[in-house]
Amino acid sequence: MNTVSTELARIVGKRVEMKKTAREVGHSNFQFVGEFLNQHGVIPYNTQLLRIFSLARKLRFQSVLVDEISSDESPFLTEENDALRNFGANDFKFSHSQVFKFSFFGNGQNGNKDSLFLGYAIFKIDHFHDQKSFGHVFEAVLTPPRTIQENSFLHCKRRYVVSNTEGTNFHVTGSLYAQQNGKTFVCAHVALRTALSHLLPEGDIRYSRIRTLAGSHQKLSPDQMERVFHSQGVALEFTKRCYEPFPRPCLTDQTPCKAAHLLDNKINYNKELYGLTESCVPAILGFNLADGRRHVVPILGHTFDEDSWVPSSNQCYFSQNFRFFSSEQWLGSHLIHDDNFGPYFCLPRHFLEKSDFRILYGINYDKSAFFASEAEATALMFLHRAGKTLLKHGKCSPWSRLFIAFKDYLVLRAIYIDRAGYIQHLTSGPDSITQDGNDSAIVAKIEKVLPNKFWMIEASTIELFPVTRRKFGEVILAPHDPEDTNTWNTSFIMMRLPGCYFFRNHDPDGKWIYEDSAFKEHSQVFSHPDI
Repeated sequence: MNTVSTELARIVGKRVEMKKTAREVGHSNFQFVGEFLNQHGVIPYNTQLLRIFSLARKLRFQSVLVDEISSDESPFLTEENDALRNFGANDFKFSHSQVFKFSFFGNGQNGNKDSLFLGYAIFKIDHFHDQKSFGHVFEAVLTPPRTIQENSFLHCKRRYVVSNTEGTNFHVTGSLYAQQNGKTFVCAHVALRTALSHLLPEGDIRYSRIRTLAGSHQKLSPDQMERVFHSQGVALEFTKRCYEPFPRPCLTDQTPCKAAHLLDNKINYNKELYGLTESCVPAILGFNLADGRRHVVPILGHTFDEDSWVPSSNQCYFSQNFRFFSSEQWLGSHLIHDDNFGPYFCLPRHFLEKSDFRILYGINYDKSAFFASEAEATALMFLHRAGKTLLKHGKCSPWSRLFIAFKDYLVLRAIYIDRAGYIQHLTSGPDSITQDGNDSAIVAKIEKVLPNKFWMIEASTIELFPVTRRKFGEVILAPHDPEDTNTWNTSFIMMRLPGCYFFRNHDPDGKWIYEDSAFKEHSQVFSHPDI
């Protein structure tokens, strides 16, 4: 994982204090944060900062270092202070700001400096001549409090290098969080900043840059958000047109009708969100609030419930047109940042109803003609064809026979992956296809036919996938040009099953090329190396 650093993370600052925070010394996060805010004229309560301190407690932090940063040291801070001076001049007068960096430290393990450092938070306090001071978390990167072992998958993350008065080469891996100030940047700005931080080489983007690219110095419309994405060379897996109900004439009086039922009810929003994060693609979700306003949050990962009752019960009790199990049915919650509350919250799968959804963006440099759901449906057709071909030619290993037996009850999992990641998946670990020299020659052929990015749809069964995380194999589909109306028919590249491979034959007859494989059993499902 490449290392990046934000401008403020690199600034050392001036030490204020180093405080021990172990339970044994009687440290109270509420008391410490309250006294700090009260000392600087801020109402002694900030949900977001307290959330970060609570997460640090969960990570068993033993001390917190407080450094003060001068705004003059940071062009980013200087720009934001200037923006505040020019904002709402008739309503209030900005005076100055104070900026503090909190660095969190644990015990460390075996002298490992990175395990000692848990993360940091930049807290900015804006002072006004005729209003109360306002404090907000300008940015923070914290080690996720839950990992795969605790059933939480942070798919979108970066490794940040941080400096402070204790040292200049601390590292933390996580997702950048930020809180709006409600004036010069709001929820859309901070969601854009978080999402783009996972893609941009520098690992961050200034709010002034977002405002300039969007052509707006206040709230952002969907069109303006898309303008920012496109200016950064980012492709969108979804656009607002999939979700935003356009005014259309009502049948009664021909006046514009904005009813929620005008949304596209064919789209499974949770499923598409899951497909994005499974592919390590950050997403931005916009939804309705009870008072009619809207809010935007970044989606960064999910939890996985291996004992979920949903897939089995849905197939047996509630489905009248069952085709396959999507791995999304084991989704527990989406992992989000909410600038109103703090980082690393779980949004339950069905908490938001379909009518609540308004905007969903999947943010990637490589756009595909398929959504995850479409990739799974297309792969299912090819898997059924493979089963018929194996039976017809009698080329079946014991595990390929099991694949055929379960072909109407497959679990499918779609991941948008690059060539290097897939080759590593095939050739590493105990299930490597090259172990003992087996299938070594086939790797070169696979590399030759693969594009840079493509869909890998894994095929498993309900008895293998959730707990043991094993599969029969996978189908590889080309991403294709989104304007290609024949994508589904020309997308097949190859398929791997126990004991065999199928490759696309570019001849007009459309037959597949069959290759034997020495690997005749089930294999481990794909896992992103950085998760």
